[in-house]
Amino acid sequence: MGCDIDLYLEYKSPITGVWTPFSYGSYAIPRNYEMFAKMAGVRSEGREAIFQAKGFPEDASDFVKSEYEKGKPGSDCCHDSSWLCWQEFVICVYSYTAGPETDILEYKALCEAMDVLEAYGSETRIVFWFIL
Repeated sequence: MGCDIDLYLEYKSPITGVWTPFSYGSYAIPRNYEMFAKMAGVRSEGREAIFQAKGFPEDASDFVKSEYEKGKPGSDCCHDSSWLCWQEFVICVYSYTAGPETDILEYKALCEAMDVLEAYGSETRIVFWFIL
């Protein structure tokens, strides 16, 4: 059975200090087990795990919390929740080595969006969990 990811981008404004979703929906990130392994040690059989799943962040935005709860956390349908700050996500994306035939354009685009928000003084992170 395959494994997919639900992923949300959040930013924390330096003015309000509150985590806010960058959009109100999960990003359509393609299934890529090398990236899943790097980001959270998921599907890591023979693949480099850079980070292990950290769990769901307690201070997540209300919208992302609501989406997470819909997935029935801890079930097979919603497992290995985690988050990565911009710097951690960049490490995962730019250590990807599978080759151009399996480009990770969507992951790179998220890095760029995070970079822009960081340049304007916001903290950024991706919050994600895996689904079967």
